[in-house]
Amino acid sequence: TNAADAIEAYAAYLELKAYADALVAVAVDAEYSADNQTLDGAITTAESDIATVTTVAENEEVNTALRAAMDTYAATAEPSSAEDPFNLTYMLTNPDVTDYWTGTWYVVPDGWYTDQTGGNFQVMANEELGPGGEVFIEYWSENARTSGFVLYQKATLPEGTYKMTGRVGLLQDTGDATANMTFSANETDGTQIAVGSLADQSVEFVNQTEQEVKIGLKAQEGNTYRWIGINDIKMYKVPAKAY
Repeated sequence: TNAADAIEAYAAYLELKAYADALVAVAVDAEYSADNQTLDGAITTAESDIATVTTVAENEEVNTALRAAMDTYAATAEPSSAEDPFNLTYMLTNPDVTDYWTGTWYVVPDGWYTDQTGGNFQVMANEELGPGGEVFIEYWSENARTSGFVLYQKATLPEGTYKMTGRVGLLQDTGDATANMTFSANETDGTQIAVGSLADQSVEFVNQTEQEVKIGLKAQEGNTYRWIGINDIKMYKVPAKAY
């Protein structure tokens, strides 16, 4: 168990460092050069510290310090262009549903949450039978007449302008109502999702103050559908001046 914990902690470090390297490599406006240098210094410190850790607890301390430096950078620095956004997907938990549950219904994979106002929903992760065998979260209703719900990730984001992307889809198998679902973040809805298999979707939103944000699928009240899928969520900070 200790060996497994050590491997997991070090893998988490490698993933964080990859995000940190990508953050510091993105061009930022000259006024944020000090922030860039501070994050670069935090990465160097983490590299030095990780080489000397002897316990899982020490590894996790390195991870915590590096994550804190990345969060501070994301809160204070600004990307210089929409073509080079800050990739903040590290703030999410299990966004691509790689660690998924294949057993009992009513189990939501780690990092995911649901809200619902009605209907008889079942939740689990599953494997798509289509090309690539994508893993996705499956949200299914025994009764096609469902009420509004959201299936989402959570992240505490500082003030700023953000873009979310993901793979989403739904199936409507009754003809007397129209499915109305959007990919949404922070109460901002993207374009309405067409009925069909998993497809790329996105939404852009402004976070006016630091707060916890719900990121995922939002269904409107009184619609008719049975199956909903989502995976591969990514989150970016984009320059406010571009919008």
